[in-house]
Amino acid sequence: MLERGVLMRNVRIAVAALMAATLVSCSPYNYSKSINDFSNGVSGLTGAVEGGHQASQEDAVAIGRRKLVYNQQQVTFSASCNNGGVSKPGEPPCVVMAVGGASDTRNTPAPGPRTVRVSKALAGYAQGLKAISNASDRTEFDAEVAKLKKSLEALAALVPGLGVGGAAAIGGGINLLGWLVGTGLDLQRYETLRKTVTLVNSPVGANDQRPLDTLGGAMLIELLQMQTDRRNVLFAEAAEIRRGLGPGLGEPTYRARLADLEDVLAKLEAVRKSDPTAAVEGMVAAHDALAKALNDPGNQAEAVAKAVGEFGDRVNAVVAATSSKASKSKN
Repeated sequence: MLERGVLMRNVRIAVAALMAATLVSCSPYNYSKSINDFSNGVSGLTGAVEGGHQASQEDAVAIGRRKLVYNQQQVTFSASCNNGGVSKPGEPPCVVMAVGGASDTRNTPAPGPRTVRVSKALAGYAQGLKAISNASDRTEFDAEVAKLKKSLEALAALVPGLGVGGAAAIGGGINLLGWLVGTGLDLQRYETLRKTVTLVNSPVGANDQRPLDTLGGAMLIELLQMQTDRRNVLFAEAAEIRRGLGPGLGEPTYRARLADLEDVLAKLEAVRKSDPTAAVEGMVAAHDALAKALNDPGNQAEAVAKAVGEFGDRVNAVVAATSSKASKSKN
């Protein structure tokens, strides 16, 4: 019996050593920064949809304000300011306007209900991966797994064919390793990430598309429309300022209006440099690289970091083009 006990102890030591070696090669900590950066990139991209709409509205208001300042007109406010109750979707904002004139706001369409659902589902999924990667103890891990399952259900509601029946197993399946001190939670964290990312990276449906291809395509349509709307609003704003520039203004006024024009053109240049198509493609490529790394833990960290880094750079350009505030007249 003593020899059997020694043998079992030696077996456990050997298994522990093997698990420790495996943990070094496949630990989520190898990719935790990339997972965090991927999540932040998705949040930036989804936020750009609403941000672009808001920025277009603000710049449109700035056009009307500059007309008033430049022409020193008598003012009133738009009819919507006196509407009772909560404002309805698509209703023009309450703004200052010239007496006898029309509001200069451009009522750019807000993102539709499906686009909002897509944005929330994608952001929730990416945030879920980040939270699992960063969970510090068993209680936090279990809570984040429950949230991640909910985010998968939200994705499944938008992508026909994405089966989340297997989601019930996410976070489980390796409790037998719990007796290995210090490794159980980390291995479970890794398995959760691997199962989840693999599920979402697998082609589904009649078109055999991956969920991020489908959802990214839906979001891209909105981003491209937003980019067009913002470009049109900024160009109209620049044209309005340019019409107010000329001799006879006096140096302080001319200088202030020239600064206004340069500010708007800088925003327009940011729109010109942004590429929503490349950003969405970067999201899909980064997710694909993460899936490959989690399923083949061999030297993949550099490839993941490169894909996620490129995605982040593209998202930053889109965010810069959509989150700038309406410029204020310096008059």
